[in-house]
Amino acid sequence: MKPKTNIINKSLEKDECISFLSRHGYSINKNEKDTIVLKKPGTTWTFYGKNMPMELTIFFQEDGTQLSLKYDAFALFDTGDLQEILLEISSGLTQNEIN
Repeated sequence: MKPKTNIINKSLEKDECISFLSRHGYSINKNEKDTIVLKKPGTTWTFYGKNMPMELTIFFQEDGTQLSLKYDAFALFDTGDLQEILLEISSGLTQNEIN
């Protein structure tokens, strides 16, 4: 299944993103200069996408930040949860909630 992607039209601070996402259950899997990959544990036996394990990749650029979210397990179909969760993450990262 293809990941869902969202672009934020401003550059975000990497450390602040990591801190925010750590408080929301994500842990760092890979940390490179302009990219981080975070994973959130879950169960593979569920009817709700929000309960599945997820992988979030963030690409940091000077003119914006790209977020990409996908299930970290086999899924037959997406119920729309991925896009909803990605929008919640994007909103949290761009609002005062990050601090």
